Amino acid sequence: MQNRKTLSFETLKNDKLFVVAIALSLGLVILFHLASAWFGYPLYRDIHLGAAVDYAQNGIDLWRPVIIGFTANGAPTPQEFPLWQAWAALFIQLFGGWLGAANIASLLIFLLCLYPMYRIGRLEFDLKIALWVLLAVILQPMVFVTGGRASTEILGFFSSIVFIWTSLEYWKNPRWLWLPLMVAGAVLAALVKAPFLFSVGATAAIYLVLQWRWEPKLWLVLVVTGIFSLFLFFLWTRHT
Repeated sequence: MQNRKTLSFETLKNDKLFVVAIALSLGLVILFHLASAWFGYPLYRDIHLGAAVDYAQNGIDLWRPVIIGFTANGAPTPQEFPLWQAWAALFIQLFGGWLGAANIASLLIFLLCLYPMYRIGRLEFDLKIALWVLLAVILQPMVFVTGGRASTEILGFFSSIVFIWTSLEYWKNPRWLWLPLMVAGAVLAALVKAPFLFSVGATAAIYLVLQWRWEPKLWLVLVVTGIFSLFLFFLWTRHT
């Protein structure tokens, strides 16, 4: 069993440089996206931001995913479950129609990724390496861009991180309270961005092979979670 010492002020007294570096890096991500949006150059994907704008103007309907300009009659169009679009629409309404609000919506989701990312590192290594993991992920170019881009990928990233985190928590300390979060992460990844589910599913399977290849209970949980997530994914694709 790994040392599960939690992150606290006492444990960080000798790692202030890491804390400062993480804070500055996180501030850089936030400043970059907010400044880009403020000066009229926000990062976004038009099919996702367009749906968010439509929801903000015409009302949120999760069962009616839309791609602006894709159909002449406004019929639902096949795409991922529009949860990010609905979330961003709330911020666009809150900020009076400013499109940069969608970048703020994504940044808030990115902030929710920080603790799970830290826990993933902490479950495997000591505190200093866990902080290195957090810093490295924040500064990874794709994460830097995706963290505040007005796009559903950040929600897929969040769900993937939650799935890996809760899977590790469950495997190292099998308590049933982790299972709902594990399943929720897998289902959200499948519905929001299916490739994320296949990616983290493969990661989890490889990890089990390396660490607990002869633990049928853990394999059963992983397989059942994957099948259930794919079942909901196929139900959604049938709807759209």
